[in-house]
Amino acid sequence: MPFSIPHYIEQIRETKSRSSLITLVLILLTGFILRYYLLDLGQAYHYLAINDEISAYEFAMRFLSGDSVTYYLGQPDFAGGKAPGPYFTLFWVALYELGGQSIQGALFGILLLNSAVIILVYRLALCFLNNHYALLTALLFATAPWTIYYAVGLWNPMPLAILGALLFLSLWKTVITDHSRSIFWVWIVLALIPQFHMIGLFYVPAVILVLYALPSRLNRFWFIAGIFAAIGLYLPYLIGDGLNNWQNTRAILAGQGNGGFSFSVLKILTAPVAVLTNLPSRWAGPEFSSYIIYGDRYFGSYIVLIILNLLSLLFAFYIVYAFLAGFLRLLRVHKFSLKQSFKKDKSTVFIGLMVFIPLASFLFTGHNYATRYTIIIFPLLFILFAVRLRALNLKIASKIINVSIILTVTVNIFLSITFFNHTAEQIEAKQQFMPSFKILQEINLALEKKIDGIPMITLAETSSSLTELDRTLLASLPSYINIRQQYLKGDNKKQNLIPLELSREMGEKSKVLQQHIVYRDYGIILSYK
Repeated sequence: MPFSIPHYIEQIRETKSRSSLITLVLILLTGFILRYYLLDLGQAYHYLAINDEISAYEFAMRFLSGDSVTYYLGQPDFAGGKAPGPYFTLFWVALYELGGQSIQGALFGILLLNSAVIILVYRLALCFLNNHYALLTALLFATAPWTIYYAVGLWNPMPLAILGALLFLSLWKTVITDHSRSIFWVWIVLALIPQFHMIGLFYVPAVILVLYALPSRLNRFWFIAGIFAAIGLYLPYLIGDGLNNWQNTRAILAGQGNGGFSFSVLKILTAPVAVLTNLPSRWAGPEFSSYIIYGDRYFGSYIVLIILNLLSLLFAFYIVYAFLAGFLRLLRVHKFSLKQSFKKDKSTVFIGLMVFIPLASFLFTGHNYATRYTIIIFPLLFILFAVRLRALNLKIASKIINVSIILTVTVNIFLSITFFNHTAEQIEAKQQFMPSFKILQEINLALEKKIDGIPMITLAETSSSLTELDRTLLASLPSYINIRQQYLKGDNKKQNLIPLELSREMGEKSKVLQQHIVYRDYGIILSYK
């Protein structure tokens, strides 16, 4: 029988069918290749993320060197202190050690984990949808530009999709199964998330509402055991901070890092939509000119890119807010009784609570909301497309649906590949400083060959005219070199210190004598003071 898409889709309705397994493997392989492309060609570069990555690197090196503070404190900042607990640092250390004690090995480790999330998303989609819809969800998740872009990196939002998927899977098992032991893992994962990112705190109310509404009976033993185990995860922090007069807890409660109301909190309204689109946002930098250059280079004209992005935005807006409208309508019909709504449609109530309650909770803080905070609900957001198809009762085998899916996936893959090519071209041109870990390592090795001693790098006085963004990028180099010297080479103050100044090539070239230059490339100059 000749191959046809409608016949093939009929064959993959069965979860355990050969066609289904082959399809899932192909989706996983496609997702892995695209993520590896980001690591290999794009050097896992994320605009302005490098300093957070270096901070995490420093905490990991401090932990390995025996620094007692890292036994109870994490790297991510929160309010006026640090995230309570060492588990993100331990996660970083594990990636580093399993990766052969190299940063590139650690990056490959997080790549593998975030590729495996494709399987978790598929399993999660199966909780709410038929197998062909679940495979569609996995395909969209595997090839979406945002899930690829946030799949490789070494700062704290990167594992959020993994933790989110595990939380949603264990909580759903608790919902549909009487006396389920999965409630134990709900508390464990819920306790772990704030040690990676404090956005996890806003998922506690949503979990409590789900547990309140669920029709199944809770396993009381594992419910209580999970709570005690979750508390146990914080014993290292409680002991460590207690021995240090609760310095970190005091700083958090003082809230010095919170600031006042930020209108950026309103990004909560757009973030769930944005991550479902092919809009590259500020990935290329803060200036619209960088978007124009990328669009002209790979789409013939940036106008074409704008059109594609707008179509994607409109479609994603429809998907998200059509679901929200249906969720609110369900609640209204049942007079906002969660228990009654759960009896009628527990999958809609479950997804609605876990997606929108945390966002609404954060809205009341008035603090800046970054789109990357939404990574934790990636696994649920990408289910909404298939949920909408089912709600519209459209035949997934119809030609229009098939063509639309193929076009969406094709455009997404093309955009990801071309954007990583664009990043690679910028890096290879060496006209601007784009501090990936690979570039920082290259500069460090060049300095080791050039000078006999320990480089002590400071920003040149003329750099005071730089923008804050440029200064942030430049600051990554001395931070990285200092970590290498202090924790990996064991250098001490008795060794020869070489004072160097770091400046940008443009606008400062004439102020640096050629004979004083130690390193010049990637749009920067390192010179003797």
